[in-house]
Amino acid sequence: MTATPPAGQERRREFFLLLWAGTATAAAVMFAVLALFLFLRTRETTGNKTVPQPHGTVTGQNTAPKGPATFANVREEDIPGRYKFFEAGVELGMMTLNQDHTFINKDGTTFKQYRWDIKPEGLILVWQRSTTRFAVLERAGVYIAPAAGGKEQRLEKVD
Repeated sequence: MTATPPAGQERRREFFLLLWAGTATAAAVMFAVLALFLFLRTRETTGNKTVPQPHGTVTGQNTAPKGPATFANVREEDIPGRYKFFEAGVELGMMTLNQDHTFINKDGTTFKQYRWDIKPEGLILVWQRSTTRFAVLERAGVYIAPAAGGKEQRLEKVD
């Protein structure tokens, strides 16, 4: 014959079991939310579609400007404005290059690292983890960053 615990002990065990189950469920939900947050944040910071490169390297740095247009004739005040952003011929959204040399990416976000500059060798965009040089001036307001494998990037000024 086995002795059964008194009713008070049985209720206490059920209470602690339910308390443990509730705490474990809450912890699992919190970890899932944290994992989702970190995943989305990683996608946001790598969403600019440029290949991460060591600091100081520039995409397309071995390409020379083509045609008669050169960046020496582009004035700094001509650069600020809204641009359609293309990669490999596909329009990915609008970017805004601001007068203070910051810019807003195609997703509508900006980071303190986002900077642009105009140099005789091209329009330079500094992202969080890479730098892109738009070395080809197709015509006023249209800049191309050549890249291997046909993944060139293109900015076309809209206003």
